[in-house]
Amino acid sequence: MNNIATSHRRSTCLRTVLSHGATWLVLLFLLISCGGGFLLAGGGIGGTGIISLGPITAFGSIFVNGVEYELDGATILADGEPIDESGLRRGMVVRVEGEVKGDSTGTARAVAYSSTLSGPVGAQTPDSFTVLGQEIGITATTRFHDFPADRVETPPLRIDDHVSISSVPNPDGSFSASAVIYRPPADQVKLNGFIVAFDPAMQTFRINTFVIDISQASLENFGPNGPADGDFVRVEGQLVDSRVVEGQLEVLPPTLLAMQVKNLQQTLAGEGERMAIEGIVEALDDWTISLLTPEGRYLVSFNETTRFEDGTPADLAQGVRIEINGTIFDNVFEADRIEVENGD
Repeated sequence: MNNIATSHRRSTCLRTVLSHGATWLVLLFLLISCGGGFLLAGGGIGGTGIISLGPITAFGSIFVNGVEYELDGATILADGEPIDESGLRRGMVVRVEGEVKGDSTGTARAVAYSSTLSGPVGAQTPDSFTVLGQEIGITATTRFHDFPADRVETPPLRIDDHVSISSVPNPDGSFSASAVIYRPPADQVKLNGFIVAFDPAMQTFRINTFVIDISQASLENFGPNGPADGDFVRVEGQLVDSRVVEGQLEVLPPTLLAMQVKNLQQTLAGEGERMAIEGIVEALDDWTISLLTPEGRYLVSFNETTRFEDGTPADLAQGVRIEINGTIFDNVFEADRIEVENGD
């Protein structure tokens, strides 16, 4: 197979697809029919270098996806606010933009952490808890940070604690936390997830069972048709239990009154950029992987020359955690290495 010709055909088809307004379900089908991959998530940076998305596994600078990045001079953001290195925590899924020297060391220009969820803790069991109605799984690798020193219980969670969670969404809509960080009580909450049951008349949708009211929200990165079921979005706002409709007070189930809703499905830029992404397989079709990450849904192409580590193509299945390395070519993320995490 001529990989250059194949990539050109895919890119031409992808540009045709993107010229039509389609929901992600239709888009996924059309992209697969193009025979290649496309990234639907936050944009990159131009020129040579690397974009790496994964959890911080160690310090000494920071280790992300097996690479140690020096942070001298790097811009570091947490939920959009500047912080220094001391504000980073193990288990935080971060986006690193920089350069790699060889296979194991690099220099970061920018590091950004964006929490997947933030809000009060609800129901709790020994191996899970809820935040904003979302089920959060606790695993052997979940890290808990900055909880009061007098907490002796394991995990140190209590009902109504305000927490920030770093997590990759699972295909069933639940989450498995890599980091849970104690925060001071706050009015603002945040939730990432998939839109279901969008009601244009009522201006509401759900993320799993939790109701989102977008009647007062600013919408970002949506097409002319606005939100649609299946969109992967970030919602920020406040919790409410009532609203006024046509002069009448309406009592609501627990509801997030959104101030901002951002569609995390965007096109990718950065010709020749190297990428390393860790996520969970949502779906697989021939040579295309739909990968879930805290940033959104990535569609990645691979082929018979892609190198597999700790597994084979037969190990790719829904719910499997993998790390993908590749290059952006003509706006397509082409994987040259896939590591199967095997539940580590």
